[in-house]
Amino acid sequence: MNRSLLLAAAFAPVRKAVLWCLFSCVFTCVAAPGPLIAIDEQLPQPAATIGTDKQLFVDDQIIDRMTNVTRELGTVTKANGGQPIAFWRIGADGRRHVLPVWQLFHTVYYDPGRQLFRMWCRGIPADDAFKPDGTPDWDKVRYVYCESNDGVNFLFQQELQGLYSRGDFNLVVTFDATDADAGHRYRIGYDGGRPEFPNGACLAHSKDGIHWTPYHDGKPVTGRAADFSNQVYWDPDSGLFRLFTRTDFGAAGGVDERRGVRMMTNPDLKR
Repeated sequence: MNRSLLLAAAFAPVRKAVLWCLFSCVFTCVAAPGPLIAIDEQLPQPAATIGTDKQLFVDDQIIDRMTNVTRELGTVTKANGGQPIAFWRIGADGRRHVLPVWQLFHTVYYDPGRQLFRMWCRGIPADDAFKPDGTPDWDKVRYVYCESNDGVNFLFQQELQGLYSRGDFNLVVTFDATDADAGHRYRIGYDGGRPEFPNGACLAHSKDGIHWTPYHDGKPVTGRAADFSNQVYWDPDSGLFRLFTRTDFGAAGGVDERRGVRMMTNPDLKR
């Protein structure tokens, strides 16, 4: 007998069984649709705990119901007529002078207890801050702290102490009043890799926001480069610290350099 016919004969019972199963499934689906509908229904989800914290809703998935509610976009009014804020310092002559500040990487908080704005930034707090041609001498830039009563005019108070920089003086300060250790309530991410270490993002802590002590003896917590807004903050919901910093996907500089952003976590910055 032909080999193909032998195979066909051998699989004939199997074909009948398969056809019977398919027929049974179709018959069951048509005759008893109830269980199939139950499978497609979504099971009730547990309620999400929102609390009083601000939330960002990308959709209405967790909203149970809305009655007499409209969604409206907020509006923003620029302060100071849309003009840049001003920075000042008191010179050796006792007069007020312009404080040159380097753009980006500024951190500002409003202190309700003192009723003023507090800003950590990078500026040039020196009497010889300007070159003969009138441009700022950025080789003299420092980590600085300023205050303002109106949020528009900021007056230099003093330089930050205990921090090293490789030249960019990047910094982002966070304040956590809930930390039981008062010496760690201020935290800063900065480009502070000392010469004996690769240049990377470093972290430090402070009691007053002025005098800082680096974590891990000043060793960087990232790889190469730190010219970014290196922000570290405590996430109470997850019970850990999150650090947002930069990373490289290509070459270490040059035309093949490819930069990106990454998030790193640590349950305890002191370890």
